[in-house]
Amino acid sequence: SLIVPPPMREAHRNGIKHFLKTGVGPLLAKRIEVTAMRAGGGEFPVEMAIVAIRSGEAVFFNTFLRDITERKQAEAALQESEARYRTLAEWSPEPISVHRDGKIIYVNPASIRMLGASSAQQLLGRTVFSFLHPDSHEIARTRAQEVIDSGRDASPVMLKLVKLDGSIIDVESQGVKILFDGQPAFHSAQRDVTGRNAAEAARASLEAQLRESQKMQAIGTLAGGIAHDFNNIIATILGNAELARQDAEPDPLVLESLEEIRKAGSRARDLVQQILSFSRREPARRSLMALAPVIEDAVRLLRATLPARIALVLQCDAGVPAVLADKTQIEQVLINLATNAMQAMRDAPGRIDIRLDCAAVDAAMKTAHPVLRDLRLNPRRQAVRLTVRDSGPGMDSATLAHIFEPFFTTKQVGEGTGLGLSVVHGIVQAHEGAMVVESTPGNGSSFAIYLPPAVVAPP
Repeated sequence: SLIVPPPMREAHRNGIKHFLKTGVGPLLAKRIEVTAMRAGGGEFPVEMAIVAIRSGEAVFFNTFLRDITERKQAEAALQESEARYRTLAEWSPEPISVHRDGKIIYVNPASIRMLGASSAQQLLGRTVFSFLHPDSHEIARTRAQEVIDSGRDASPVMLKLVKLDGSIIDVESQGVKILFDGQPAFHSAQRDVTGRNAAEAARASLEAQLRESQKMQAIGTLAGGIAHDFNNIIATILGNAELARQDAEPDPLVLESLEEIRKAGSRARDLVQQILSFSRREPARRSLMALAPVIEDAVRLLRATLPARIALVLQCDAGVPAVLADKTQIEQVLINLATNAMQAMRDAPGRIDIRLDCAAVDAAMKTAHPVLRDLRLNPRRQAVRLTVRDSGPGMDSATLAHIFEPFFTTKQVGEGTGLGLSVVHGIVQAHEGAMVVESTPGNGSSFAIYLPPAVVAPP
């Protein structure tokens, strides 16, 4: 026996009456679901279709039935599973989205918050790639295709997402193929790791600075100890060379040889002074001073020594605060940087720009250049800045990572000692300052030295 559901009974009767009156069929050829009674009792779902056939004056009704118990059970299980999925997704603290054919069909509350939306309607129906940074398009497309082809979970991948307000965040994303509303779809779970990545980058930067500081301190201690002993030896050599020169005045050949010894000893003495400055064993004799006159004196010396093919341009802004500095060491910083720029340009014509001004050091600058974080500033959050910029060949990132290491040089043997920038670095640190270096191949180099303004107590 069949039990036709109440909503279908009237249509069933009307269909039979219509056929008997007009002879037009079939009846209920479109499948419907009804409940059947088993012979031994108990109901079960069936799919039914009725077709009327006329043979002469006789009318036959063929009824086709299919037991759909297993299918209904599977559908019920699927609905229960999807209900559990939605419940878990809704309460999940991690952002979850589901998309089909590249379009978003579901987002949980955490995903709505992560993307900066106020409701799911702002996200549903949009393409996944509208929220992906262009740099992440290819890897996201490849990973999704791997999941669809293999049917297996994808390993986590780092992506960049663009929020509704245009800001960019880093996420760790993992996807899997699922059934959603009875159809295949792609489930994607994301975790915002922007803060974690920033913390890791900051930690790596601090670790690198600590290693560099420890290395420089160890080398400085060693170099300082050697330099003091070596300085005594050089003094003895120069003193005896001068005595020998007085004794050998009648012999020009001997005098010529002694002069070469004196020149070599003088160069060695200058090198020792650089090593001592680098090691910071020599205390700076700092006093309150305006830097403009010091820089102008050093530039006059540089103009006399630089080749004519290199233009030297100086600009000193008015109103630059005074600093506590050692005049000799500031001159040495400027001369070393200018000499380094000249040697970088080799035999090519070029330009060196030297500028003294005030620079505002805000949070953005400290984020971009961590070396500025501990710099003392005046009430207007300004530092005194001395910049040396050249039009030379520039440096790549690999070279930039080593420029302050003692004895590191890209010059040919005999062209440099590799101590110039190390000495500058040591002097700047001794003056409680910081240095920012910017350079790219083909675009020259810029060395900006930031010094704290002197704080003058009111009378």
